[in-house]
Amino acid sequence: MQPQVDFSKLSLHEQDTVRANAAEIAETVVESLRLYEPLPWQERFHRCRRRECVVTKGNQVGGSISHFVEAARAVTRQDPYGKYPQSGVCVIIGYGEKHIGNTVYKYLFTKGHNKLRIIKDETTGRWRMYRNWLGVKRIKQDDGSYKEMAGDKHRVKDSQPAPPLIPERFYDKKKAFSWVKQRQKVFAKVELNTGWTILAFNSQGDPRHAQGFQADLVLIDEDLADSGWYTEMFSRTMVPAQDGAGFLRWNVMPHGETNALMELLDRCEEELELPDDKRTTELLEATVYDNPYLDDQEREVNIRKWKRMGEEIYNQRALGKVTLGERLMYPRFHRDIHGLDLWELPGGNQEKGIAGDVPYDWTHYLVIDPGVTPGSVGFFAVPPPSAGYGRIVLMYDELEIADCTARKLAVAVKAKMGSAVFQDFIIDWHGSRSKETGSGIAIYKQYLKEFEGLRISCVRRGIGFAKGSDDVNGRSHLLRDMLWSDANDPEDTTPAFFYLHDRCPKFELQMKRYKKKVAKHGGETIVLDTPNVRGIHLPVISEYMAAYRPRYIKPNRTHVVHRLPAIQERMDALRASKKRGKSVVCLN
Repeated sequence: MQPQVDFSKLSLHEQDTVRANAAEIAETVVESLRLYEPLPWQERFHRCRRRECVVTKGNQVGGSISHFVEAARAVTRQDPYGKYPQSGVCVIIGYGEKHIGNTVYKYLFTKGHNKLRIIKDETTGRWRMYRNWLGVKRIKQDDGSYKEMAGDKHRVKDSQPAPPLIPERFYDKKKAFSWVKQRQKVFAKVELNTGWTILAFNSQGDPRHAQGFQADLVLIDEDLADSGWYTEMFSRTMVPAQDGAGFLRWNVMPHGETNALMELLDRCEEELELPDDKRTTELLEATVYDNPYLDDQEREVNIRKWKRMGEEIYNQRALGKVTLGERLMYPRFHRDIHGLDLWELPGGNQEKGIAGDVPYDWTHYLVIDPGVTPGSVGFFAVPPPSAGYGRIVLMYDELEIADCTARKLAVAVKAKMGSAVFQDFIIDWHGSRSKETGSGIAIYKQYLKEFEGLRISCVRRGIGFAKGSDDVNGRSHLLRDMLWSDANDPEDTTPAFFYLHDRCPKFELQMKRYKKKVAKHGGETIVLDTPNVRGIHLPVISEYMAAYRPRYIKPNRTHVVHRLPAIQERMDALRASKKRGKSVVCLN
């Protein structure tokens, strides 16, 4: 029993102090962070100590509240797992200014906007979280056991909105905020009296403006308008070694739109094969079935609606899974089907751990996409019928060269070619015939010069290039057919295209992200049948190869043809004139 205070024996100042302390204690008792009851999956999120953690979620599963609780715990020094320092910087990335004003600000600093409600327990008389259901629900725990919890829906009138996650006692309301738009509650910075600072950024802005600070915690809420924000924020968490790295947390319903998210999800999958103490990433999946606060009847109605709209919508909205499906250019592409191991090549032996290689008697082809960031090259080979692989095309190596020049690419190609004899070279003609801004020389002519200087040539045309097909839809359909079956034999359902996944990791990654363009019409998203080639290079190279229709030709190992570019151009002109029925004098 608490001792009673005799106010008659206290001065007026002492009475005011007691009342203030009592009021503060009363407010503290009902603070949201103290009453918050995390669901099992949310507790796994709060417990996670890996540097990066991404939560892929369905609709209304509690993803945002868990992330904002994590932020509030860090900046008010109330994290129960002691992950954060006593003072630091918390960065929150929102999609647009409205997201910062309507979501971030309201979740953290406004009563009743964090979707939490509180109620006094009928037995203990203490405040706790309101449970939005009737009767008793059995909530599955991490260890597989079930916990029974009684609902409060019959007492909904006794509940009230929970206080803000960050109470005013942690900041000076008049001085703490630096506003971008005060009326809309769009803030840039909040200085707390705990020694922590909260920075808010709009991902529709330029990530290069986020400079001059180190972050102890970065929270990305939903999608990013610019993937550069992920790269920049990850770099901001690289605090000095003696302090340990900061944490990055990403809460999102995945649409497959952001390359940075796809890269992070790929790393999460790859790290599952590592020992637990070597992993730096964690993936948590939260579904509509994991949130008991959702009304059961409403959940079933929504699930039926999503399923009628298609399996992809159901997987995305209910299960929080990445849904690329009909948007993928090559949904049939799969490592287990089209990927080959080195030991599967001639000379390889899996039991002895011996890697095989592409023999010299296969027909070799080279395809070039002469970009700058990057310049890309694909190496392909067609085996002879006697090799036992069937009629296939194998992509056996790749190059992607940043800040590429014709010289850098030619040197790299020379090193990769070794002593193999190449039947033909194919180049992206649409891009390579344009002229370089500085020199005014066509890009393909620069490549001809560099290939001639390094004596790189092919059997079919010496120092020269076949023109890659400009028919975008046509070449993509040809590759799609090859991924499904032998395009020359409709009865054969064996794929006609394979790749070495050990040597072509970038090709594999880009194929997984290669999507079709979309358009908005009447408020609906329409998937077009044309590719979105932004950031995609090696799959396009494979399309050029498919459109070329490569075949096996016994290599001519005696060829030493190195024609000068000027002569090559005259020969091309001569061939063109013959097609038009004209004669042209070819000068030596």
